[in-house]
Amino acid sequence: MNPSPPPITQDSAPVPVVDAVDFRDGMRKLASGIALVTTSGDTGPAGLAVTAVSSVSFEPPSLLICVNRTASAHDAILATGGFVVNVLAGEHIGILESFSQSARRHERFAHPDWTTADSGMPVLRSALAAFECRITERVGYGTHSIIIGDVVAARSDDGTADPLIYLDRHTRSLAEHSA
Repeated sequence: MNPSPPPITQDSAPVPVVDAVDFRDGMRKLASGIALVTTSGDTGPAGLAVTAVSSVSFEPPSLLICVNRTASAHDAILATGGFVVNVLAGEHIGILESFSQSARRHERFAHPDWTTADSGMPVLRSALAAFECRITERVGYGTHSIIIGDVVAARSDDGTADPLIYLDRHTRSLAEHSA
């Protein structure tokens, strides 16, 4: 007989079983795509750069994002009830830098490539893909919120994909990394 899995709880984390430095060093070896998660807050557009994006289900189409609770866009995402995942290409390194440096926060939505979805949330026109989501669930875990959203609109680039990736503390395009 299999033992029952542990109960699902919110806002709790197990006692760490691995050294945090060892964990970070290991995770740096996991290549990840980079996306900008955007929303519209009371004070205007808000967003952050993320590597923690995953599909949850195809029926219904849904994604999850993991957002640090101290991130400047965290509360705006929850208050808005929605977010857009903008998948970045190699050409977006400059836009990414403005989202990665709080001193450049004022530049984040200054690029002319931003447009507004019907929901009012910012969408990057040249993103490899963009997924507009309505939040259906939030789970607190450790320092982060795991936010699940049903995809209400999606589009993808028909061109040749050259995604931006994060690997071993470096950001580069996939084409650059494989060259």
